[in-house]
Amino acid sequence: MPVKIFLTLIVVTLILSSCGYQIVKERGLYSGEIKSIYLSGFRNETFDPHISMYVTQAFSSELISLGIFDINRPAFDAKLEGLIRKITVTPRTLDKRGFALEKNLEMELEISLTAKDGTLIKRWLLTDTEIFRADNPNYEDYYKREAIQRAAAKIARRFSSLILMEY
Repeated sequence: MPVKIFLTLIVVTLILSSCGYQIVKERGLYSGEIKSIYLSGFRNETFDPHISMYVTQAFSSELISLGIFDINRPAFDAKLEGLIRKITVTPRTLDKRGFALEKNLEMELEISLTAKDGTLIKRWLLTDTEIFRADNPNYEDYYKREAIQRAAAKIARRFSSLILMEY
């Protein structure tokens, strides 16, 4: 009888102390319910042109690199829509004359994941800031565009990590 109790205790201890690993799930989000996503171009509410192109490109590159679902297939399970709500550029450092040497760019995005039937699954509001040089007016637009691309890439990486937490 003590042997049966001893074996039972060992089995119960092993079951309770197991680490909880799962066999790898299928691809997709929310337990495989979403395996393909349609990524539409980000809408731009700002006065800066061409920003939606940079943000959409950053998100599509990041989502493709995740590899957990297909992007822009004709038959999709969910739709990812984005809205560029705000781009704010403010001076960061000034020289003696009061001219900006560096500027601070802040980008605010609203991202929503909707099911095929149009019901909202989840919504995110993400912001990021990036610093760019403004000491040479001839190159300021180029530096601003680079800052937009860096901020969009950082927000896309943060979004993909949020998605992976749901995975």
